[in-house]
Amino acid sequence: MNFAVRKCLTLVLIGLGLLHTAENSKILVVFSHLGRSHFDVFEPYLEQLAAKGHQLLVISHFPRKRPTPNYKDIDLKAITKVNQTVNILSYADIAKMDQIVSAFVLSAWAAEVCENAFEHPDVQKLIKSDEKFDLLITETFNTDCFLAFAHRFQIPVIGFSSCVFMPWTPDRVGNPDNPAYIPTQFVASSDRMDFTERFSNTFWYLFHKLHYSFLMDPRAHKIAKKHFGESLPALSTLARNTSLIFVNNHFSVNRPRPLVPGIVEVGGIHMKPAKTLSKVSPASYPSFIVYYQY
Repeated sequence: MNFAVRKCLTLVLIGLGLLHTAENSKILVVFSHLGRSHFDVFEPYLEQLAAKGHQLLVISHFPRKRPTPNYKDIDLKAITKVNQTVNILSYADIAKMDQIVSAFVLSAWAAEVCENAFEHPDVQKLIKSDEKFDLLITETFNTDCFLAFAHRFQIPVIGFSSCVFMPWTPDRVGNPDNPAYIPTQFVASSDRMDFTERFSNTFWYLFHKLHYSFLMDPRAHKIAKKHFGESLPALSTLARNTSLIFVNNHFSVNRPRPLVPGIVEVGGIHMKPAKTLSKVSPASYPSFIVYYQY
């Protein structure tokens, strides 16, 4: 093939590429956790996906207050009968929890949201429907039961963590997770630990991973199988098909750690541009303010 023909074919291919319009995706989103603070991290990301023209079906406790184009909600509040989704736990409550209590609280929450979400009439219709999706986006936190949707619709998965990795998260994408220098979520050590800190970190690292693998995950799998059938693969198997994980973290806050390309730190993704404060003249200050001059 001479140069002129190759040049002509190249120009044709470039032209066809320019004429091609990108198709928008249909995305199933499941963020079932009750805490508003978690959803506040995800919401701006979902808003941008909808603004870009992607079609979103969002299963959560936080439906849009106003209709948004390309954004459809399945509201879980009606069936879970949640009274509040903020101030569920105070900092004082969290401080009182030890490692074991924290693990069992997370486990109880996980089972509750799985049971309630799958029992929702609209979710039941979705499970039995012939809907087609291109992607599942779901939280990587205390349960993998919603990965059953990825198996049901044969779609890839993007995980999104609203906090630093849980101990059972890195394995699914093959990320290094050595407790000798990487502190687990549940301890207060830095990445420069002495022997005692390393021992404690390793102990709790193993405790939480084993608790998840032998108690939390089988319980979630049992709930999911009830709705998706006995042939549903193990959730740990489905988790290893995760294509990408966004994590609300930044090395300047939680110290550097090795990350594979399948993990992207998006710390601060929920922060919107600051608004300009209105100017106030000194004459308008309240009379009780006392000025000191140094």
